[in-house]
Amino acid sequence: MGVEAWLELLPFSDRPSALLDAIVTVDAAMPHHGRIERVAKALGSAPGAEAERVLGELARRSPQFLSQHEWADAFLSRGTVSAARMFIDLVGDGNLVTGHAAGDTWSIARLIATFVRAHPELRSELVHVTKRTRAVRQRNY
Repeated sequence: MGVEAWLELLPFSDRPSALLDAIVTVDAAMPHHGRIERVAKALGSAPGAEAERVLGELARRSPQFLSQHEWADAFLSRGTVSAARMFIDLVGDGNLVTGHAAGDTWSIARLIATFVRAHPELRSELVHVTKRTRAVRQRNY
């Protein structure tokens, strides 16, 4: 059994946040151990607000491990407005545009539209994030 299989069990423990330290430890000991799709998927399915918070923190710390689609699947499977907000903020901040599918704005837009269809109350927040992202891009050019 690979190390990723052990890591994917932590979201279902009484301390899902231990996963963050475990990933740092594994990365230090085995820098090329592989990707963590199954860990993100486990966080998407694990119960509780702490697992959701850990998913958001992992996406901020290590977006390069997964494509936007894999991250979105993990957030979408949570099925909560707070998870949808986290995903939209991460995309707006540029944190989830570095994976092996970087630059695929059509897929990102499609995934965000899925969130907004499921949670129409996010529409105004999406407009705010879009304006903020546009302002940052204009300053950088």
